[in-house]
Amino acid sequence: MAKLRSTLITLSSLAVISLLIMIPVEAHAQETVTPSINRLTGQLTPADKPAFGEEDAERAEEIFKSRCTRCHGSIGNGRGSLASHLSPRPTDLTSAYWYKSTSVKKLKRVILGGGGAIGKSVLMPANPDLRNKPKVVAALVQYIINLAPRKTE
Repeated sequence: MAKLRSTLITLSSLAVISLLIMIPVEAHAQETVTPSINRLTGQLTPADKPAFGEEDAERAEEIFKSRCTRCHGSIGNGRGSLASHLSPRPTDLTSAYWYKSTSVKKLKRVILGGGGAIGKSVLMPANPDLRNKPKVVAALVQYIINLAPRKTE
């Protein structure tokens, strides 16, 4: 009887430990879900939308204006003050063709790693200072997505 009790306690302990180990794994898996873009609304899919606040959105807009407009232009059309000096020319972020060919994952990679990270021009610089600011990156992705036109069906 004592041996059975000892075995049950051991099994119970193992079950609890297994559950504790699984919780962080499941939580981590949820954090790494890559959101997708609703092609009609241009918004991140609601189930996957990362939580970013107004402060993150404001910081993202500041970053776009200070780092991106010189090449991509203030409205994202690829006609910034430096664009005519670059070859290849900066991407027109307002192009429907570009919009249909991109993804959230790709945008995050190019923001953080620069053009070379996605096989594009190495003239687009990386933003390594944003690696530890996922909410700002998510807000910047949303800001860029909102530059592109989309159907209003």
